[in-house]
Amino acid sequence: MDYARSRLILGMITVGSVVVLSTLILLTGCFGISIERFGQAEYGQIWLIPLALATFFVMLVPFDFLGGFLLPRRFERSQQTFGNWLKRYVSGVFQQWCVYSVIASLLTALAATYGIAVAVVFAGLAMLGMVVIRDLWISRTNSYDSNNSDTLRDAIGLAEGWGIPVNRIRVAEHGDSGFTGGIVGFGKGSTIVLPKRWLGFDAEHLATAIARRALAIQGGSYTTGIVAALGFNLVGFALSLYAGYGAVGSLVWLLTSMCWFMIWSFIGLLVLPTISRNASLKIDRQLAAQGVSQQLIVASANELDQLQDGEPSRAAIIEAVFHPIPSVEKRFAQERISPFAAWHMARTTLFLSWGCLGMLNRAVHCNIGRPELWKMLPSD
Repeated sequence: MDYARSRLILGMITVGSVVVLSTLILLTGCFGISIERFGQAEYGQIWLIPLALATFFVMLVPFDFLGGFLLPRRFERSQQTFGNWLKRYVSGVFQQWCVYSVIASLLTALAATYGIAVAVVFAGLAMLGMVVIRDLWISRTNSYDSNNSDTLRDAIGLAEGWGIPVNRIRVAEHGDSGFTGGIVGFGKGSTIVLPKRWLGFDAEHLATAIARRALAIQGGSYTTGIVAALGFNLVGFALSLYAGYGAVGSLVWLLTSMCWFMIWSFIGLLVLPTISRNASLKIDRQLAAQGVSQQLIVASANELDQLQDGEPSRAAIIEAVFHPIPSVEKRFAQERISPFAAWHMARTTLFLSWGCLGMLNRAVHCNIGRPELWKMLPSD
């Protein structure tokens, strides 16, 4: 079994375990937790929220160890020691636990005092805050001075020579070969984030990767992806809050609302990858329309794929359900593309679900146990 298939199976098991646990919690009423005691909205219960969240995080530890350390070492995708991985992992888990604890505590207090509608508005603001936080995280902790990179300058010149204005570029330090960077910010003034490792690419391949993201920004597909992801999460979270058991603002209500949202997120995992793939395929064709050869576009996609799972071809059903980024061999194989397209929507939905206390955002196969990818999931 190769690396890509191993990660896919691990992701299926991890996501399945979270969804099954959520379902059991809903069916059993939090495994018999006293509704009379913890189903009432009392501010004195807020201190229990971080503890309850920690139980979800602990459940993911064995899966994270397999996906973040054991499998990459087994297939020679990483040379990091266990100590280095553990340090990064503990730091990433602690950061997410702190963010979730703050959001959950404020959400519960607001819901108990002002009602569910205010809690939904707060969740929307929290998701927007995650976009800002990610931008700050990249700029302050992962920024790399790329002023002396001749390859980057040549790549930008090539992209602009194709008639594609290039947005501001930020190069990020990283320790995970699967880190792809992405796009941060809002609208046409957004910033393209490139991994430092990509500066070792051929200038034409790097230019292709830059040009694709520039087209995603300028054509509005990137912004559409953020807005659609935010809307998908917000609708699901609102439904989940209304479906929660117990008094609004109680611990039981919070936990069961989270479980309903995880089921909603699971539905998203099944239907949203197609929308993301459509956007990638459309951008391929836009790039080709600018005069870039299909051979260069495919070769660039193949080089990026080798830093991911190294899976240039997949069965149609596997790609349809589990992969929001089209495989290398499918790049120009599809003649007609659905108009339902939004760049990186599927994984943007997962990232923004931090603001809705989702737990599937680090259970999918691409980033299990890889904390550098939790804030910026792999993109095209």
